[in-house]
Amino acid sequence: MLICVTGKMGSGKTTFLNFIANKGYKVFEADAYIREIYKKDGIGYNKIIETFGKEFVNETEVDRKKIGKLVFNNPQELDKLNKAILPLIINWIKEIKKNNDEAIVELAIYFNYIDK
Repeated sequence: MLICVTGKMGSGKTTFLNFIANKGYKVFEADAYIREIYKKDGIGYNKIIETFGKEFVNETEVDRKKIGKLVFNNPQELDKLNKAILPLIINWIKEIKKNNDEAIVELAIYFNYIDK
């Protein structure tokens, strides 16, 4: 069983995930996964270079503030980011599902922007 938790900032996702984790369930956070793949030479780091250019990375990781400033005020750039990174997240979720009988996945990082 795979359960995905989404919601806006401050909606209680972290409180819920902590509660569930304390009950013994495996909890996975998309933001933690993205931080990992955004490290230098990670699949996300290389995808950002390929999609937006080297000016959006530094010596250790993707410059999330710089990429955020670009995409969150520009729907076309946000669409480019989603097309580049969302397939990586989907593959990550498929691996979680394949390797776990029960898991809870937090996906708010991307789904918070769908209704804008």
